[in-house]
Amino acid sequence: MKEIPVSAIIPAFNEEKTVAKTVRVALNAFPNGQVIVVDNASGDRTSEFARRTGAEVVAAPIMGKGRAMTAGLCQARGKVIVFFDADVTNAGQLMLKKLARPVMDGKCDLTIGSFSIEGPQLFTELAYRPFVRLFFPEVDCVIPLNPLSGQRAMLRSAAEALVFEPGFGVETGMNVDVVMKGLKVRQAGLGRLEPVHKGTLDPQVLSSRASEITATVLRKAKQYGRHSLSMHALETVFNGVKRSLH
Repeated sequence: MKEIPVSAIIPAFNEEKTVAKTVRVALNAFPNGQVIVVDNASGDRTSEFARRTGAEVVAAPIMGKGRAMTAGLCQARGKVIVFFDADVTNAGQLMLKKLARPVMDGKCDLTIGSFSIEGPQLFTELAYRPFVRLFFPEVDCVIPLNPLSGQRAMLRSAAEALVFEPGFGVETGMNVDVVMKGLKVRQAGLGRLEPVHKGTLDPQVLSSRASEITATVLRKAKQYGRHSLSMHALETVFNGVKRSLH
């Protein structure tokens, strides 16, 4: 396959209301690139609207954001890979260009979009930070802002060096790996993001997603030899997370 400058990968689950706009923005931002929408088991017309707007559509029939990202990467031909969420209602060309430019210019291996958003970032503050600060304080220092951001760009070689966690822990695992592998990371300011409001998640879903994040950190701690904390310390943090989410 002939390599192209950029492949924009848009994981999507039931995003028929916003996917067409996101595709148009990506096509305009990278006119010589490739735009891939990964339909992650949607039950609506996400695939139809994405294809109609000009995207390549890839199916990822088993639920999980990491699985969708991996499926998109398998079809990508770009030297630079840009991941962008499908549900950002105010997505613009400048956002995508800000993500990709530092990587395209050789200033870093990977960028992570930082942004402001309405409301608290529960998973970041209650599940991600307590465990990352315990096991990987250097990761918290390198990626201080919006560490669970889905807006990312990276060299293809960097993406292929990572193992994407299959589900909701994908950004967590990626953060640990890029820092521990010594990849050069920058944060790119994107301004304010306005994702589609999909209602309040019930406590069971919140707890399940938080558990994916914490389990990812614990797997990485074992992988990198950082699992020497006492069980009492772990139980204290984990119980605090569960109380906060219920």
